[in-house]
Amino acid sequence: MTGSVVIAGLGPGNEDMVTPEVRAALAQATDIVGYIPYVARVAPRDGLTLHASDNRVEIDRSRHALEMAAAGKRVVVVSSGDPGVFAMASAVFEALEAGPEAWRGLDIQVLPGITAMLAAAAAIEKTMQAVKPETSIEMKPVFGVPPLSPENGGPAEVLSRRLTGDNGTHVVSYGTEGGQFQTRGYSVVVCGPGDIAQAHQPDEFLTLEQFAAGQSFMERLIDDLTQ
Repeated sequence: MTGSVVIAGLGPGNEDMVTPEVRAALAQATDIVGYIPYVARVAPRDGLTLHASDNRVEIDRSRHALEMAAAGKRVVVVSSGDPGVFAMASAVFEALEAGPEAWRGLDIQVLPGITAMLAAAAAIEKTMQAVKPETSIEMKPVFGVPPLSPENGGPAEVLSRRLTGDNGTHVVSYGTEGGQFQTRGYSVVVCGPGDIAQAHQPDEFLTLEQFAAGQSFMERLIDDLTQ
């Protein structure tokens, strides 16, 4: 196959923090795929098609990227920060694993990006060293968040689909406690009101309709479990 997929991190927002490797991949791309605000960071040009989509369709977005690459396109899937940190790398490889065998022959690369944490640490360290050159910041992992693996046909998924009428398959690009329960042997899905695209924003909100939908789901769940 002549097509390719590059899963790239655009860094924390400052264009000066986009790595040279990512800049080169963007310059060679025929198609850019990603969440709406991340795709908006890529300048339009002749020969480049931008495919922006909502934050809740990571698997659909990944399949689209792989399909275009299989058709010969040079696709770049963009994330903010680093694509391996609660971002698109895992979704693309999940779609690859579940997709046609021919997709395994695609040229797929992951290009790391600078996370907001690393950028902030570097800026603070520079300020510190201007006062006292021997100072530094050292980062050590304190704990890990186990990933939540999809359970196609698992008890929790079957129950949630039956109660919501949703037959779609979705993944989320953020950490939850779900992986911790799963490692203990529980069947787990992530389910709740709201939209992650509205979360962790200056004007974060939940609509009354979402509260009502969440209440309705919990009532149906209680009725089901008490029968």
